Amino acid sequence: MGAASEERSSLMSRPDEAEAAEPARRVAALALAVGLSVAAVAGAGGVRRLIAGDTFAETPLRFRVANPEYGDAAPASLALYPFAHVGEPHRASRLTAEDAVGGATYAWTVRLDGALLASGAGATFAFNFTAPGRRYAVALAESPSGRTAEDDVHCKYVRREIRALTDRERSAYFDAFEVVAKLPLEEGRARYGDNFVNLHSTTIKHVHGTGCSPFHGGLSFLTAHTAFTYEVDRAMQLVDPGVLTPYWDFTLDAEFLGANWTESQLFQLDWFGPLMPKNAQRTLEGRFANVSVPSDCDFDVHNAYCRVTDERNEDPSALVTRAHELCGLKTDVALPGCSEFSQCLTTTSLTDLHTCAEDVMHGNMHTVIGGFFGCPYALGDLVANHPSWEEMLTGIGTRAINIWQHVYGAKAMKCPLKCDAAEDSWETCHCSCPALSPKPGPNGTVEAATLGVDASKRFFNETGIIYFADPSDCASFASPYVYKKYFDVQTKADGSCDYSIKGLNNDDNKEFLHFLAFFSCSPGKFGAMSTAASANDPLFWPIHPLFDRLLAYMRLSGDLDLAWPDATCRGHSLDDTLPFSGFRDADNATDLYTNRDLLDVFDPASAELNYVFADFSWDHCDAAIADAATFAFQDSSARTGGGGHARR
Repeated sequence: MGAASEERSSLMSRPDEAEAAEPARRVAALALAVGLSVAAVAGAGGVRRLIAGDTFAETPLRFRVANPEYGDAAPASLALYPFAHVGEPHRASRLTAEDAVGGATYAWTVRLDGALLASGAGATFAFNFTAPGRRYAVALAESPSGRTAEDDVHCKYVRREIRALTDRERSAYFDAFEVVAKLPLEEGRARYGDNFVNLHSTTIKHVHGTGCSPFHGGLSFLTAHTAFTYEVDRAMQLVDPGVLTPYWDFTLDAEFLGANWTESQLFQLDWFGPLMPKNAQRTLEGRFANVSVPSDCDFDVHNAYCRVTDERNEDPSALVTRAHELCGLKTDVALPGCSEFSQCLTTTSLTDLHTCAEDVMHGNMHTVIGGFFGCPYALGDLVANHPSWEEMLTGIGTRAINIWQHVYGAKAMKCPLKCDAAEDSWETCHCSCPALSPKPGPNGTVEAATLGVDASKRFFNETGIIYFADPSDCASFASPYVYKKYFDVQTKADGSCDYSIKGLNNDDNKEFLHFLAFFSCSPGKFGAMSTAASANDPLFWPIHPLFDRLLAYMRLSGDLDLAWPDATCRGHSLDDTLPFSGFRDADNATDLYTNRDLLDVFDPASAELNYVFADFSWDHCDAAIADAATFAFQDSSARTGGGGHARR
C-alpha cells in the first residue's frame, strides 16, 4: 500500500479491534477514509517539469486531463481502461501540459469529427466536453521546441462512491434524482422527452409480472440492473446533464462501522433518509418523503388496494415505506463486507461471479433495509420471552417473504382481492390461512385456532416449510427457511422419521412450532425494499452499480470467462431479450436488447460507453483479499433469490 493507504489503515480500526469506539467517531472515520481515498487519487501522478536551458526537444510532450473538482490527476482507474484521457461532460475540464517549461508557449486545439471546436494558449487550458460517449481530438504544440502531442480524449462520466463526491456534485445528483423520484411520468415526458423515466415506471418494469423474474436468479441480474441504472442516469441527465448515479460501497460501512452501519451518512435526512422512519406508517422521511407507490389494478402484480407491491403486502399506504426491523425484531444482520467481497475477486467465470454478486453480496440486503412491520405474530415479542432464540428467529425474519410467498404458492394462504383504502385497514384486509383461522364457537363466540406439535408438522409438510422428501429416509430432511443446524432429526421406534428443535423442552418445542405455523400464515406489512417493487425506494439505486463496478473490474483485468449457460427462466439465457433498448445512437430504439447485446453495450472497454468508474481500489479490504487469494471461490451459498425478489 502507498503512504495514503498506510495512513488510512492507521486511522481505521475494524469493529473487533475498537469495539469501545463511539459510533460518532466511527462515522467520522469512515468519512475520512473516503476522503483520503479521493485525496490519494487526486495527488497521483505529479507534474514532471524540465529546467529551462536543458535539452528537452527529445522528451515527448504529454498532457493530462482532469476534473479540477477532484484534483489535478486523471481517474486512477484509467490504468486499466484502454483510454489515456477522459473528459467529464458538462463541466470545465483542465488540460495541462505535463512537461511545461518556463519561457515556452503552448497552443491547444480541440476537434470533434474533424471540426475545430476550440483553441487556446497556455500551459493549462479549460474546455467543456459535451458529447458523452464521443472522442475528441486534442492537439498541443510547444514553441520554440517544436514538440507536439496529439491524443483522443474520451468524453465519459465518472461514477464515484457517493461519499467521494464533492458537496456540489452530490447536491446536484440528489436534486436531479428527486425529480425522477417524484415527477409524474406524463409530466416528465412532456417536459424532458420520451427518455424520461420515473420511479413508478422503473418499479413496474422491475416487478415485471408473476412467475420467475427475468432480472433475478440468473446471470441477467448483472446485465439487467446495469441497464436499469443506465435508464435512470439518462433520465436524470435530461434534468441536469452533469449528473450520474453514484454507487454505495457498503463494504466500507461493514468494515469500519460494523454493527453500527445503520448510522452511515447515507441515512441522513438530506440524503436517503433514515432506515427506521419514526412515523407509525413507516413512510420515508427527509428529502424523499412523499415518494408515492404506483397504483394499477390492471397490472399483473398488486395488492388488494391496487398498490404495485407484493400481493401479500396488504398495506394501504400510497407512499413508499421502509422499516429496519423484522416483525418487531431489531435486526443486527451485518452488511456484506470484505470477507464476502474478496470471494468475488477469486472467481474466474461469469457464472461464479454472478453467484457471488447476487447470492453472497446482494443476498438479504433488501430485506434488512426494507423490513417487515405490523406483523400479527411478532418475532420481537417471542425473542423477549425467549432471548436464546434470537439468532434462529432472525434467520426466519430475513426469509419471511420467502416463507409467505411459499405458503401462498402452496395455496394454503388466501389474500383478499379488493379492499378500500377509505374504509378498510390492515385489520379488516389481510392474508391468512383458512385452516388456521379462528372458528365460530358456541353461543356466538370465536375460538382461536390452536395447533399441537403433530398438526403443526402436518402443516409444514403440506406447505413445504419443513418436511422429509422421503418419509422413510431421515436423511431426506429439508428445511428451506429455517437453518438445519437448529434441528435434531430422529428415527422413531417404528422406523419413521421425526424432528424437534435442539435444546428445547417439549413445551418450548410446541410453542415454537405453533408460532412458526401461524407466522407463516400471517404476513405483516412490507417495506418497499423487501419486495420486487424495491426500485420504488430511492436507496435501491446506489446499491446495484457496485456490482457493475465489480464486473467492469473483472472484465478489464482480462481473467473472466464470459461463458453464459442456457436457463429455463425467460430472460436468463444469453440471447433472451430484456425490456431495454436505444442506449446507443446506432441502435434501433424499438429493438429490445438481449443479454448478449447488453454485455456489448456495457463492455467497460467500449469507446461508446458513456461512463467509467473512478477507481478500482479496495484498500480497506487488503487483508481479506490477501487471505482469499489462497483459495478458489466455491458456490456453497444457500440461494435465497435475492431476499425480497423471490417468486412464488
